[in-house]
Amino acid sequence: MSWGTELWDRYDAMCTYTSNGIDFLDTSLARFISERGKIENEYASKLRKLVNRFTPKDAANANSADEYSHMNAYRQMLTEVGYIAGQHEVLADSFQKENYRKVRDNTKKFKEIRRLNMEKRQKNSKELKQLYSAMEKSKDKLKKFSPSFPINQRQTKTSLSFK
Repeated sequence: MSWGTELWDRYDAMCTYTSNGIDFLDTSLARFISERGKIENEYASKLRKLVNRFTPKDAANANSADEYSHMNAYRQMLTEVGYIAGQHEVLADSFQKENYRKVRDNTKKFKEIRRLNMEKRQKNSKELKQLYSAMEKSKDKLKKFSPSFPINQRQTKTSLSFK
């Protein structure tokens, strides 16, 4: 759907379109971000437990120079997995707090903008109907006053044109 002058008479369709978009933000996207944050948090927690469970208990030999290289590499891998868990915790915090809040705030803002636009449209429609009503009354008065006077705008332009 393009947003141009061809939509001047499609206000109801545009309202439905924007309403569906706001509802999508409010329900689907916000819920997705919240759930993703919970999953990231759970994943980080499980990674931490995994690291703690498989970390060798003999910490006395952890930094000794005579430790085998495969044990040293294993400890480094566990340390890196711990760092990855930390990054997932940061990501979970971002999803659950910042991003979720931003989506909710934007949704509220969009709902308010939409509500104001709907009120403005109703006001303008009411005004337009009143103007059309006043125009019809004026036409009726004009017909009573001078029945031969042309009411149609085209007739008016052609009959009153100066030659």
